[in-house]
Amino acid sequence: MVRCTYRYERKHIMNGAEVAAFYYANKQDLIDGKAHLSDGDYYNLFDVIEDKEDQDIITRLAYRQVTKDLGYENVKFAMYCANRMAILKMREGAPDLSILRPFINPRSSRVQGRPARNTDVAQKNRREILINQILTYYMKDERDSAQSYMNFWFGKASEQNDPKVAKLRMFISFKDRFMKCVTKQMSPSETNSYLQEMEEVLSSHKDNHAVFFTEAALELMTIKQLGLTQQRIDSLVNAMEDSNAKKWYMKGIIAARAEAFKGTKVARPNYIPDYLAYFHHAFKLEPSYKYYYFNDGQVSDDLRKLYLYKKKDYQKYEQRFANLVVISEDGKSSENEEDISISGGDDDDLSVDLNLDQTANAADPNAGQQAVQDNAETKTEQGN
Repeated sequence: MVRCTYRYERKHIMNGAEVAAFYYANKQDLIDGKAHLSDGDYYNLFDVIEDKEDQDIITRLAYRQVTKDLGYENVKFAMYCANRMAILKMREGAPDLSILRPFINPRSSRVQGRPARNTDVAQKNRREILINQILTYYMKDERDSAQSYMNFWFGKASEQNDPKVAKLRMFISFKDRFMKCVTKQMSPSETNSYLQEMEEVLSSHKDNHAVFFTEAALELMTIKQLGLTQQRIDSLVNAMEDSNAKKWYMKGIIAARAEAFKGTKVARPNYIPDYLAYFHHAFKLEPSYKYYYFNDGQVSDDLRKLYLYKKKDYQKYEQRFANLVVISEDGKSSENEEDISISGGDDDDLSVDLNLDQTANAADPNAGQQAVQDNAETKTEQGN
């Protein structure tokens, strides 16, 4: 005669140590959809995993999971995952308006603050969600929409003293006033004021100077107060992370300008220009950048027609890139032709180019097993 005792858990949310161990042991299965975690597990996982690359993977996994459920737009944790995903896409230079749209009521001008913690229901028109959606419009260069929604949601007198709202307004007006500055339609005092504003905007993320100075180099070099040189631009771009597709896209823009300066009218047989090698590597890191390349005014139509970007030449582009750049095991790159000059600090943890100072709220240390209830407090990463 054998006596057996059974015990089972109807629902179990792993603690931080458990879920971290599960994640690292089953990362590929999670990515492939062969293994799964609960919403509470993902919530705890966000808190214990600090590696940026893993944080991005977890964000994609969690967002993929929560959006499969019917009615996910009413779930607070889904809103949290969507906000992280929207920030990630902006940081990658591929802003997507559809991610936050389910959590916004465009017919209501009421802005919601932080809701009570004892609810799992997503509250529409949360302040952080609206700010990031406006930033998405801004990054997609839909400035009219950004300004319209800015006035609709944050036009009240009660919103004027909010520092995030004030900074958002500055970002939106920054581009609108740019051409007026570079074409010398401003007085000396207005110019100085604008240059101070420019520095504040660009300093909000370590890569902003590199990106903006590269794209607007020809115009900015007319402003003598900046003392901008191509050498400084090269140094700023070289200091960007090798894993950032923007770095190689900016390198492509710089190389394309150099190619255009040669004034070549007839394509050289079997010649692979440097700019195509850099652009191709950027496309490998972020495929959506192909859209920018074929519509980018930084690369002339004549140059695009002279040396076509062809699928059959992918291997040649990769070989040319390998000849130009060596990326070591520690992730740092150096150029074969000359060493990269590293400048700028790496201690700021900002997440979105031309974003706001969004404080990365730490998770409630007492959340633990109550993650299902509390897991969707909309946290925003510190961004530019």
